[in-house]
Amino acid sequence: ANQQLAAAITSGLRVVAVLEKYPRVETVQVYPVYPEEPEPEPTGPLDPSEIIVSIPDANLLAALRTALSIPTADITAADMATLGTFRASSSSIASITGLEHATNLDTLLIHGNSITSIDSLANLTSLKRLELSYNQIANTDSLRGLTNLTRLELRDNSLTAADVDSLRHLTNLTFLNLAQNSITTVDWLSPIVLARTGCVTSTPSGCLDINLTNNPLSQAAKNQLDQWNGITNIRVQRSP
Repeated sequence: ANQQLAAAITSGLRVVAVLEKYPRVETVQVYPVYPEEPEPEPTGPLDPSEIIVSIPDANLLAALRTALSIPTADITAADMATLGTFRASSSSIASITGLEHATNLDTLLIHGNSITSIDSLANLTSLKRLELSYNQIANTDSLRGLTNLTRLELRDNSLTAADVDSLRHLTNLTFLNLAQNSITTVDWLSPIVLARTGCVTSTPSGCLDINLTNNPLSQAAKNQLDQWNGITNIRVQRSP
């Protein structure tokens, strides 16, 4: 019995030994000890007020602190969601990481910086006006889902026709500025033009205003632009 008791203790079991009437006889009852249940992990998304936004670019951080009137405290996702318009042009910004939390942005003006990637904009589907001119952007794939955009400016970014092909999905555009890039063809523009054909408006620029001046357009592209330029309420600017 003593050996049984020792083995039970060694195995980590709780042992209750009940001594019976006879002193050299033991009745041993062995009960397993089960581990305590762990606390359940929280489920569901975190409250935006609990999410601290990482903004590695010091100049973007400074601009956001000014816009949000948060001089020193952490900026949360809830804070970012209060932004409707954000302006930070010519602010020496190289990275816009952190702006992905500004999910209610309607207008974003960040031209004249050193931005190369715009991946953080991919889910900002409330955007209607976006100014990205005079940066170093090499690809516009992140913009394909921003179908509420009506005004887009990407002047002077060294973009090629392949780089802007994803813009074909932005059929609500009424103003598109791609001057001073490296665009040679315009097939990608067809869905945008067709979406605006037949539109009636009294604004001076018409239903669609496209600026492709100072691009190395092929002759075929120039011919296509001239044809589109003849459509009522569609204006196309290009170099000779």
